[in-house]
Amino acid sequence: MTDTQSLITDIAGLSQPLTKLIETVAKGAGILYEPIHKKRMAKATAEEIKTVAEACQQNLHLPIQYNKNGIKINTDKNILELAQRAMFRNLAQEMNKQQNIENILEYTKKSLEQEKEVSNEPVSQTWLSNFFEAAGHIEEEDLQKIWGQLLAGEIKQPNSYTLRTLNVLKNMTTQEAKTFQSLISFMIVIANTVIIPNNEELRKKYHIDYGKILLLDECGLINSQPTLNLTFSSGPNSRIYMANGNLLAELYENAGINMHLKIDIHPLTATGMQLFKIIDKSSNKDFFKDYIQLIEQNNKNISARILGNN
Repeated sequence: MTDTQSLITDIAGLSQPLTKLIETVAKGAGILYEPIHKKRMAKATAEEIKTVAEACQQNLHLPIQYNKNGIKINTDKNILELAQRAMFRNLAQEMNKQQNIENILEYTKKSLEQEKEVSNEPVSQTWLSNFFEAAGHIEEEDLQKIWGQLLAGEIKQPNSYTLRTLNVLKNMTTQEAKTFQSLISFMIVIANTVIIPNNEELRKKYHIDYGKILLLDECGLINSQPTLNLTFSSGPNSRIYMANGNLLAELYENAGINMHLKIDIHPLTATGMQLFKIIDKSSNKDFFKDYIQLIEQNNKNISARILGNN
């Protein structure tokens, strides 16, 4: 029986999502992640640090140097101290990376605790390698939460998040993530696309800073071009549905003819839409209502109504 299998047997009773989390971490990070038995794990970590520290003290043998006169042993005390500092610096860096990863895994665990089952398909080894390499450098708590939800989403359904998305998130600052979050209540889902309406009147009324849209464009999350639009054409009696957080609205053609709808938008990119999936959603009913009224004003044959909550 492998170490991972032994661990899973030892903590029998975990849900299938949490069991898959343990297997995924062992596969991707080369470590066993145990979301319980924290005291035992903390003790083991302390013993590991003590062992490494003793090894550093006992095995700092005389360094070998190479110069024009050949190989020699340098007994300069400063060199020994420099080597010691370098080893402890590397140890401190690796411990910090590990702490970042484990913080992220706690958010992953919390997310998966809400799930009853997940896909049996394993997460790609390449994806996991890239994830854990980047995750070790994520220091800010807000970003760690996003990364934890990202891993949870990939465990639930592999291939949900691309390597490009990982790369974008790796370079994202806390301020950029908060900027994205601040615009969530103005984001609307329509026909499998997520958009922010491109309307100056709405931006002024709801204090939507266009600079934020430009910033998210630089991050690769949204398209700030002002001329983009979304066009729908369909037959009579058809319906188009729009959602804002937990609010749902229905658009329909009110003259018994073919529907033709055109709206100006700032669409999220594929990466932006993947990030949208894992950010906590919020609604703005007044904004949503005003936007629907604008659609009706600009499309005379279209009527709309808010149906309520999703």
